[in-house]
Amino acid sequence: VLGGHTSFPSVIRAWIYSFHMPLFFLISGMWFKAKPLTISLKKTFHSCLAPYFVYSAVFTVANVAVYRDMNVFRINLIDTFMGKGACNVLWFLFSLFFVENIYQLLTKAIKKPVWAAALLMVLSVILRLFGVPNVLFLLSSAQALFFYAIGASFCNPAVLEQKFSAFSLVICSVMHTLSFALCYKLSEQKLDLSDAKLGAFPISLFTALAGIGALLVFSWYLAKY
Repeated sequence: VLGGHTSFPSVIRAWIYSFHMPLFFLISGMWFKAKPLTISLKKTFHSCLAPYFVYSAVFTVANVAVYRDMNVFRINLIDTFMGKGACNVLWFLFSLFFVENIYQLLTKAIKKPVWAAALLMVLSVILRLFGVPNVLFLLSSAQALFFYAIGASFCNPAVLEQKFSAFSLVICSVMHTLSFALCYKLSEQKLDLSDAKLGAFPISLFTALAGIGALLVFSWYLAKY
């Protein structure tokens, strides 16, 4: 995440963006537990919205103290309530609040919510291509919901404790490298969930999933050895 916000060469930052935020939401989905919506709203308010607003307030005060400009306060305040957060950070906590609670609703409405999440992902990409603004990060949340659903549906932590083979690591790494190279050649635009921009879709989606697979297997080996 830090590397993605530096002056690294564009290809390196595009590589980081190809999986880092999808990975965040997928790992969040891995720990999903179905519960009544009222309990889920209360839990995610404390774990997502509370720190989002507290840190945004801290950043806002710090900005005003440094720049001594009340216009900075106004901009930070608007950005916070629009879901960006002060200094355009922590949008993912704001988005995760909606993602987890929407997924709770989907699990109660349909048997396989991952398919509904996939449809919302495609719809959000189409809307973004037509220039629909990412108001309140709703389009970003629709895309993040897909990765969250993948984590909740197919990546049970207990299952991931099973033995991975070195072959699976090689396969995921090769697929990620090749698909990222193709994606970057077709569109240098980053897979940017914060702005709901997925260049060269659906290749970028496959790139993200392959990169996540490689990292999960690699982390398993690190933990084991």
